[in-house]
This record gives sequence, structure tokens and C-alpha cells, in this order.
Amino acid sequence: MTFPPTTGHISMYANHKPSGKGYYRQRGTPQKPGRDYVFSSPDPLFCLGYGLSYTTFEYSQLEIQNHMALKGEVLVSCMLKNTGDVKGAEVVQLYVRDKISSVTTPVKALKGFSKVELNPGESRKVTLVLKKDDLKLWNAAMDFVLEPGDFEVFVGASVEDIRLKGTFKVE
Repeated sequence: MTFPPTTGHISMYANHKPSGKGYYRQRGTPQKPGRDYVFSSPDPLFCLGYGLSYTTFEYSQLEIQNHMALKGEVLVSCMLKNTGDVKGAEVVQLYVRDKISSVTTPVKALKGFSKVELNPGESRKVTLVLKKDDLKLWNAAMDFVLEPGDFEVFVGASVEDIRLKGTFKVE
């Protein structure tokens, strides 16, 4: 869930379309996506996936295994390490973006997550599975189809805290 800073920022959501937020420019700042509500920032108070922990985590070794043609799935894995001094839990989140499609799709769409508990210094491989239906879209004819092309993968602690990025192709 995304928490907007004020009621004037509603409706704010993480999986907006590329043009769904418009643009605004405050004096002396670069152009940023967002609605121009009383010249305030479009950034959420708490973004989708936001959370606090008593420890820290490191993401590394992104691996994408594309088995779409054979098994109808893509395996996305990474190593997660507790770099803090206490035991903690992290929700590893997987977001996907269809780079080019016949209709507009979200900039980042949450497609999977896994909650992982680790002791201090412990590492674990986390694997998330993208099924064929996770990559499908409703086209202009209202058919639920999987279009060929490039897809971007984002793995992180929240929609704003992306730690690893990669791409794969569906043919």
C-alpha cells in the first residue's frame, strides 16, 4: 500500500502508467513525474513495500533463467545477506516492466515477493518465479495475451528501494 502525504495527492499508487502522473517543475529543480498539487512533491509518504528493520540487508548476484518457451516461466534469483548485528526478516520484492507493448503498461508492477528470515551474517539464495500469466496484458481487442519483447526486472526492498536490475526477452 502506498501512503500519500496529503489527501490532495490521492489517487497515488505505485504501478502507475508512464504518463499517468504527468510532470511538474518547481523553480530551480529538474522536471519530475507527478501531479502539480499546490507545487508539492508527488513522492509518497510511505511507498509500496516500505518497512523498517533493526538490521540491514545486502542484495547481490541477480540471475535470470528464462524458461518461457519450454516451461512457461522465468526464474529470478538473488543472494540476500543479513549484514547487521541482529536477526531480521526482509521481504524481497520482484517488479516487472514490459519495455515495449501494444498498450501502456505500468512502470513497475509487483509480480512476486518472499519473506526471508536471516541470522546476522547469514546469506540465502532467494528465487521468485514469473509465470506466463504474470507477463500477459489486456491488448486493445481485450484479449489477454503475452506479447513478445524485452522485459525489465527489478528486485528490491520496496518499489522505491530497488537493489538489482536485469532484463530478459520473450520470443
